[in-house]
Amino acid sequence: MMDHDPSARWDELRSRILRELCHDLNGRASALRGLTELSRAGSSLAIDGDRGRALLGEEADRLEELALNLTALSGRTIDPEELLDVHPFLLRCVRIIAAVDGLHGDRLEVLPPEGDPPPVRASPVALTRVLLLALQEVLEAEAPEADRRPSVRLAGVGGRAEIRLRSGGTGSRGRSDGSVGASTKKEPVRIRTEGGLEVEWEWHRGMDPPELRVRLPLT
Repeated sequence: MMDHDPSARWDELRSRILRELCHDLNGRASALRGLTELSRAGSSLAIDGDRGRALLGEEADRLEELALNLTALSGRTIDPEELLDVHPFLLRCVRIIAAVDGLHGDRLEVLPPEGDPPPVRASPVALTRVLLLALQEVLEAEAPEADRRPSVRLAGVGGRAEIRLRSGGTGSRGRSDGSVGASTKKEPVRIRTEGGLEVEWEWHRGMDPPELRVRLPLT
């Protein structure tokens, strides 16, 4: 049994995300209700056709992303594996985590991919879970006075995809043993999701700022 298994914290993180998604869903419902009322109010308050269609399209896009996010959180990690491009999943997970109260995910900077990151064979739900847990791990190591923004980058290393997450620097929360983040192990740990997606999880604390690397499996 590893001394630190971030996946054990999944239920708590999922609950926090679901609260934010429900709040967003209520906002979308209110916006659609407002558009409906304006369309009924008569010519003095009516929205012109082009603008109305544009607003409806924007709300439809937001609802579609909400549905994808809810599916990723409520779906099963045992769903069939697919060959997935990691970068779109990473971008969506950054948007999800940015809305979670208390994590300050809006500070995350997404850096351009490095190398030639290959796709990964996984279920969409399992990949989403791993990415969200990695983002949480770094954000929870942050302190408000961090001197740099935390960042995330997708890289291709040795024929496999790797997620590199850097904390904000010297302002990052430290622990009594001088470590950053929840894990104190120096060597990589292996995390296996319910769906069988196995990743290597390793903090590089000799770097400035510290960096968490999550290595996805070879395709």
